[in-house]
Amino acid sequence: MTRTATPAATAPAAAPATNGQAPQSRRILRANRVELTGRLKETPTLRYTKQGGVPVADVVLVTNEQAAQEVPVVAWREVAEYATELPAGYPLQVIGKVVVRTYNAEDGSERIYIEIAANQLLPVLDSAPAQVDAEPV
Repeated sequence: MTRTATPAATAPAAAPATNGQAPQSRRILRANRVELTGRLKETPTLRYTKQGGVPVADVVLVTNEQAAQEVPVVAWREVAEYATELPAGYPLQVIGKVVVRTYNAEDGSERIYIEIAANQLLPVLDSAPAQVDAEPV
């Protein structure tokens, strides 16, 4: 008995590129996703929105790339409450999305503010082996 692949079992062929552009993939479900690793610049403080009393925490993540970069992060609800339990210098991975806001400054110029809206804050486990200073019994 010979088995043949059914159309449902075979992967669809990619659409050919047009105008020199790569084909658009259906597998990209979350195009606006950011993952950053760094340390908390300072201990976040919790505040609440005026309408609804939703917890919000503003966090500054310092990345460890060639030159330290400070990245503003905003956390909401349970993520905000968790953030306020973390001390300054805590190693952290932030998973979220980029949020771009524009506003008019006092001089009338338009300004752009970019921050990360955190969906998750994950502790980064130290990869260095633990040093044991205890004497043998």
